Amino acid sequence: MDISISGLPSGVTASTTSLVLSARGQGPVQFSAPNTATYVTATISVTGVAGALNHTLQIPLSVVLPATSESAPIRTRYVRTDSYYNSNDLQFAPPHFTVYDPKHKRFFVSNPYLNRIDVFVAQQEVGIAEIVVPGAWRIDITPDDTKLFGFTASEVFVLADGSLALLGAPGGLSVDSYQNFATWNPTSNALKIVNSLVAAPAGCSIQNIGAFGLSGDRTKILAGSIDSDGTVCSFDATSEEGTVGSFGGFLSQITPTPDGKRFFVTSESGTVAVFDASTVAKLGTFHGPVSNTSPPYSLGIYGAVMSLDGSTLYVVDGWWDLVAYDTTALTEKGWVPNFSVVDFQQTIVPSAVDETGLIVGPTGHGVAFADGARIQSGVTSPQIGLGFPTPPTGSASGGTTIQVTTSSGVQNLNNFPSLSQAYVGNAQLVGASAGSSNPNDFPTITGNTPPSAVGTIADFTAVFSNNNVSMMPESFSYGPSFVEVVSNAATADGGATGAIVGFGFGESASALQITVGGKAAPITAFNTNPPYIPYPFILESVQFTVPPGPPGPADITLTTANGSNTSVGAFHYSPAAKPYPLPGADLQGGLYDPKRGVYYFADTSKVQVLSLTAGSWQTPITLPGTGSSTQLVALSLSPDGSKLAISDFGDKSIYLLNPDIPSSAKSYSLPQVAFDMGTAPTGLAVLNDGTIYFATGDTDGTGDWAFHKLDSTTSVFKDFMQLQDGGLSDNFIRVLLSPDGRVYSQIEGIVFFVEPTTDDLTFATAINSNAGGNGELALSADGSTLITNGFFADANLNAVGLQVYTDREVWLPVATVGQKLSKDGSVLFQPLTNGIDVVDVHTGRLVNRVQLPLQLPRYMTR
Repeated sequence: MDISISGLPSGVTASTTSLVLSARGQGPVQFSAPNTATYVTATISVTGVAGALNHTLQIPLSVVLPATSESAPIRTRYVRTDSYYNSNDLQFAPPHFTVYDPKHKRFFVSNPYLNRIDVFVAQQEVGIAEIVVPGAWRIDITPDDTKLFGFTASEVFVLADGSLALLGAPGGLSVDSYQNFATWNPTSNALKIVNSLVAAPAGCSIQNIGAFGLSGDRTKILAGSIDSDGTVCSFDATSEEGTVGSFGGFLSQITPTPDGKRFFVTSESGTVAVFDASTVAKLGTFHGPVSNTSPPYSLGIYGAVMSLDGSTLYVVDGWWDLVAYDTTALTEKGWVPNFSVVDFQQTIVPSAVDETGLIVGPTGHGVAFADGARIQSGVTSPQIGLGFPTPPTGSASGGTTIQVTTSSGVQNLNNFPSLSQAYVGNAQLVGASAGSSNPNDFPTITGNTPPSAVGTIADFTAVFSNNNVSMMPESFSYGPSFVEVVSNAATADGGATGAIVGFGFGESASALQITVGGKAAPITAFNTNPPYIPYPFILESVQFTVPPGPPGPADITLTTANGSNTSVGAFHYSPAAKPYPLPGADLQGGLYDPKRGVYYFADTSKVQVLSLTAGSWQTPITLPGTGSSTQLVALSLSPDGSKLAISDFGDKSIYLLNPDIPSSAKSYSLPQVAFDMGTAPTGLAVLNDGTIYFATGDTDGTGDWAFHKLDSTTSVFKDFMQLQDGGLSDNFIRVLLSPDGRVYSQIEGIVFFVEPTTDDLTFATAINSNAGGNGELALSADGSTLITNGFFADANLNAVGLQVYTDREVWLPVATVGQKLSKDGSVLFQPLTNGIDVVDVHTGRLVNRVQLPLQLPRYMTR
């Protein structure tokens, strides 16, 4: 029997196209395609001839490309940065979070809650670097593209002469507004404050500044009021004169033309006005997008960006449509394919654009790219929503049949576009189709996944016949994949609880296996969804019992029905924990005595002493006059080691003794009169001369919080200040002594230090907490770094950084009070109920989460 094969598509070859077989015989034929092949489906013909018999069989053939990258091969794209943006921050008066560097073809996007600025290459649309900037809020780049400025609050713009325009602190009438701005010369450090309450031309006469920016030539500062009058001002930075005009209503954003001659003002009402940048005369208005409903209504504008040539203004409306307008004719040019994500911030906030029309801006948990060069004519196509793929994971060999539901902002199936292409990562969904068994339902996209490597995380992207784009980022995983191992360390004795966050874990814990260092790690908890919605990814978490292992790095392996994935060296074993049990004790404050090589701990009515050299507890220090009401809470050792002070919250007393002579202990009772009534001592610090500075907490519900000084030689008390807080009691207030003799404390979020030589108090500004703080205060041994209220600060209480986490890093652990800093202030140790976080102070980010095989108290010792 003669067999022939025909109809092979271009680029596809067969090992043979003809062969001779005996009756009922078989013969192999292998089809192949080069790496340069494109996705194609075809039908080939297989014909068999045996004497007078002739039969032809039609066989479908597909060239399936593997998914080798996360995103579809189009310019509309999403990149996860783990950023968290409140939609109220971004939509109603969008901050200047993004800039474009045309010299190096890079975008810079502020990621304030992770202490960094993310850097992206425009052509590849990929992240290449992270610049550490604590709390970087709004950013700008110098005209020569050599310097990037990022500030922790308000706004910053670079003027043409290299000086900076800075927006001041929030004003008194609205939390969303500011009262003044200034110009600052970085070279001379000269700062000129322009008070908006001063009448023009000296100022801008705007009490509540909302919109803020520069003219395109960077010579004028542009500001707009958030009040209903919509006052706008152009302030000439050279002449220091302001010119005022009116938008005539609430405005949200000011967008200048590159030539510096005009600027556009957008608003939540959807109205757009254009002004002369010098005279602030209104040159024209037009109305932005309106709904396709009957009757139509304004969709508002939430974000705008100007093309580099000044010809096109791109805006995002209330239904997340990206619409382009002609800046000369003031008419609509068309719409741009865009997408939304399932998050509090659902769509791009257009913030910067390059010379090719690529638009970039923050969105929920990431950065969005939109192709502004692809302006589509006709009625704006509504955003098409996508559900998460079902199932969200499959085999690396491909062939998993997935379904993705669709929806539309306008409930009209007659206008719903047909599916053009669907992608899993950069490869097409095999046999993709869109349809519905119910004509009243939006279609469901169905197809089979292409192959990929185990651990690949892929976007699902749909392109429709009208060129609109929809996307579900990082929604399909080829087998299990790691996003983060938290915790990533434990003691060598095992027994602690570890955790992994990632994709593709499956539907139940029974089908998931974990090994650490080759040893089985029993699963203790499994979550198939993040703990809150909306959330843009099907991010899963699994907790497990850490097996014992030798100190050092260890591999973690995840195994599901769809394959295994190993993260090499992702886990670390530290030496085994050594317990020092003390039955019946209730330890509170603790400290180390380097002179004697022992640790002191405040027990209920005595001081416990631990010697690591001896490996045991020593004879405790007893104190005079203790009883059933005694409650020791804090200890302090003088710098020379000659004095140990202990506070007694229960008996409202302070004890002072020489650690070499415990019987020397003397008690000082707080005077319960006037200012001090109803308070008891908490944190304290003792100097070499026996002077004790201490804080007091409320005991009777009067809400008195105070700071004091005790001269132990004369037994005289001195009161410094009083703070009222509605009667809350806190016996965990910290008072710390620095190497240079300063005394630091934090009471109800108010941070300060005392100079003992003068008893002068210096209060912090930026690191205070309006929410009352959390009682935390830690100081490095060298006195260089302090942490409180989540801020890192220098010795003068100037903020230098923030302690930050990604949201997934706080889903599972419970933090406790008891932060500590390393000797040089470079590392923060944050206690958890079952572990310790190790945080890099420079970046403010988590480095290691060390799990312990024991439960820590809700309040750690001092």
